[in-house]
Amino acid sequence: MGYATHYGMTSTYASLLFGDALEQAARGWDFVGTEIMTRNIYANYRALMSLRQAKGQFQHSADLPVFGLVYTSGFNWDLMYFGWALNNMLGQTTWEMTGYHCPPDKSNYRLFTADNGNIAMREAEQVASVAMLFSNQSRDWARGVAYTPDVLGLSQLLNLKHIPHVFINEIGLKPDTLRKYKVLFVCNAMSLSDANLAMIREFAHQGGTVYLSNRVGASNENGDLRSSWPFADLFPLERWDKSSDAVKMYAGPAFAEAMALAKPIPGVSCRAAAEVGAPVRVLWEYEDASGARFPAVLEAPLGAGKVVYSPLELGTPANATEIAVRSKYSFERQLDAEEIAHRVLADVLGKDTMPWMPLTVPEAVLTNIFRDRGETVVHFLNATGSRMEAGQVVPWGPPSEPFPPLAENIRFVIQLPALQRAYAVSPDFAGEVELETRQVEPGAYEVVLPAERLKIYTLVRIR
Repeated sequence: MGYATHYGMTSTYASLLFGDALEQAARGWDFVGTEIMTRNIYANYRALMSLRQAKGQFQHSADLPVFGLVYTSGFNWDLMYFGWALNNMLGQTTWEMTGYHCPPDKSNYRLFTADNGNIAMREAEQVASVAMLFSNQSRDWARGVAYTPDVLGLSQLLNLKHIPHVFINEIGLKPDTLRKYKVLFVCNAMSLSDANLAMIREFAHQGGTVYLSNRVGASNENGDLRSSWPFADLFPLERWDKSSDAVKMYAGPAFAEAMALAKPIPGVSCRAAAEVGAPVRVLWEYEDASGARFPAVLEAPLGAGKVVYSPLELGTPANATEIAVRSKYSFERQLDAEEIAHRVLADVLGKDTMPWMPLTVPEAVLTNIFRDRGETVVHFLNATGSRMEAGQVVPWGPPSEPFPPLAENIRFVIQLPALQRAYAVSPDFAGEVELETRQVEPGAYEVVLPAERLKIYTLVRIR
């Protein structure tokens, strides 16, 4: 077994400086993972959810088990519990420091095993039709801009809307893996091999949707620039390897709806080489600081599927990063940019990619869905008490009330051919709690989780 930090996964610190690329070392390991370095997982939940999902590239590309090393300052039980739950809801094992036992007034998550409601790690399979490529080649051989902010930011946006997704890496660009998914995000992955590109195109040919962004495919797997852009046959664009930031966005098809941005969205220079016409569609346009207009989101058919391309890094403004304790929290939400990205994502994803519809699930309640031993299992993790703001120093411990009660019941609609029973289990209460359900239409059932049944971490199991 072996591990690297999240920083080692997202930078060249481990891979190029120390020759310790996890994706290479994993060729000889059968158990991989990461230290979670911040020591305050709760304060960094937004970033860490996506970083743990990105670590799942080894689960979903090579079927390797993944662990997260959780440690906190002073063995804070609330932070230890939250870190364990974050790993658990992604099907990952927790390695934690020993020598500390559950306080008498706390929930003992260590007793929450597969025998009393938890998922069986070796058997449970995540329910997701959306995959995101984590391109380790592009991390190492980035061109012009850093690779990771766009893909991690888009993951965080999907999490805000409770859209289940997984990460794969270049090893996962193969038919047996890709056929599990309907949508593939290839965000700013500038260093891809010819074989990688062929598999991405084949995914669309077979009926999938591919989302591309920014400098995607500009270089080969070794970072050598290609003489031409490999998607020029789909999109009639002239591209230059220089920045072109959006200060205003225009929504199609008439582009009459203009949205000025408080802060620019970064992008790459990209001008239509000719008038864009069928079968290619321009869905959004953007305006740069000089007032010039450019295509912002384009869509083209490919075989039985389609490819969407944006020269902008729509995820970058949404990318919160992991901050260590005693350091200043630096992320500040750009709600205008997030709203635009959510609208673009809704068009990319369509209506057939969601296995459920969250009706009253707060943004700060983290979610995920598994199939486990014949049941659908929906995970809920309460992070509503984590309210870090830019400029605040990340504390050693959680706030005085880390897991405040929810204001209303959680309601969601799950897509299933039939529903016999729904019940809640949790480290926070004993036994199984029956839940209210009703059929809203054929193949769709509403489930209600009472607010008092989500203290910290609850699983809703549906049979």
